[in-house]
Amino acid sequence: MQIFHVEKRPFVRVLTVLLLSWTLLLVVLLCWNRWHMRKTTVLLAENNARMFWEKDMLYRAWSVFHGGAYVPISKETKPNPYLEVEHREVKIGGQEYTLVNPAYMFRKIYETGQGNTTIQGRLISLKPKHPDNKPTPWEAKALRSFESGSKEFIELAEIEDEFFLRFMRPVRVEKACLRCHKEEKKNVGGIRGGISIVVPLEDHFA
Repeated sequence: MQIFHVEKRPFVRVLTVLLLSWTLLLVVLLCWNRWHMRKTTVLLAENNARMFWEKDMLYRAWSVFHGGAYVPISKETKPNPYLEVEHREVKIGGQEYTLVNPAYMFRKIYETGQGNTTIQGRLISLKPKHPDNKPTPWEAKALRSFESGSKEFIELAEIEDEFFLRFMRPVRVEKACLRCHKEEKKNVGGIRGGISIVVPLEDHFA
């Protein structure tokens, strides 16, 4: 009686190749899914930054159109020493008011938002009147890119082990701006500065 021995090596080899191929496919799919999720997250953060910028520009448009707004003088809102206009302070019914120009208004709004919102923004310029509006090196680089024709400037950054999306668009000089910025008379339509926005990505990546 003859006994036939089945050769197992080819079968084992094929099974090994299949298992390795399947494992490799899973790794590739996992990496692609991770890349796709990260890309989608960054796009979402960019859209959030753009919406934040558009909201700020609406505030600015209102404030510029009205030439600012008078508010009661208080510990929180003192007269702006860098604002050189007539009737900066007025007195009505015994109450003193100070003119809050668009840049000052932005600064106060951003200060209020620091403890209430995760997305942070600020108004900056290469020629700031107020030292708080002085740009960081990254912001200065973005502002110079606008002078070269860029429409917006975006960058991903890691700061103290946390990831952020940095976003900036330019702010242009309008005729109504000349009330506070007479020196920009010849620069109407030109770039005065930018709104810098920082979006934390941890909430998006979670």
